[in-house]
Amino acid sequence: AGSRFLFSPSFNGEVLRIAQARRIPYIPAALTPTEVLSLFRHDLHLIKIFPAGPLGAGYLRDLLGPLPELRAIPTGGITRENARSFLDAGAVAVGIGGALTAGVTGSDYQAVTRRSAEFRALTAESR
Repeated sequence: AGSRFLFSPSFNGEVLRIAQARRIPYIPAALTPTEVLSLFRHDLHLIKIFPAGPLGAGYLRDLLGPLPELRAIPTGGITRENARSFLDAGAVAVGIGGALTAGVTGSDYQAVTRRSAEFRALTAESR
């Protein structure tokens, strides 16, 4: 229904097949080097690294060392305090969720919009 990309918590061959047929980028998740290499075999290099927050930016830097072709998007536990460190470690983007909505009540869309702008500013500073 108009998706520009598919973001997934794991890899699913059927989802890949459908995404390719519709020419929609598919971004599955991996955590370990073995999982990343498995996705490379499907010619997938833009990969969600999940959960990245608890492991820290150092883990991403270590993962990129032997896998420089990885285009990593860390997600899971990304906050205003650690987002920049992931970008500086080599992430092409960060995925945020809970940090946008934590403590937001009801329909306080302005709070989510404000937090989104803060993350965008962090991204701009890092590039």
